[in-house]
Amino acid sequence: MKTRLAFALFMVGATAFNFVLTACAFFGLLALYGLAIAPLLRLRSSGFVILAAFALAVGIAALAYRFLFKALDRRFGLVDRLGLGKGPSAPRP
Repeated sequence: MKTRLAFALFMVGATAFNFVLTACAFFGLLALYGLAIAPLLRLRSSGFVILAAFALAVGIAALAYRFLFKALDRRFGLVDRLGLGKGPSAPRP
């Protein structure tokens, strides 16, 4: 498979994975709040809770994505195989 096609497929797959993981984390955090914390706090508005859940979901997804990418890179050599790290922002040898 050509490097550009493999890179494009990797980016589409990674974006879809990131979207699904962020959505699952967001709704999971909202469910956790609704079941465990909301009865104790009794806030008048849930705006802050939704914003905090979204920020935490993005952070969780970023950490999970980083961990998974490093694991896959060690196992399959994605950086070398897909040409990641090459380009204008890549460090020069």
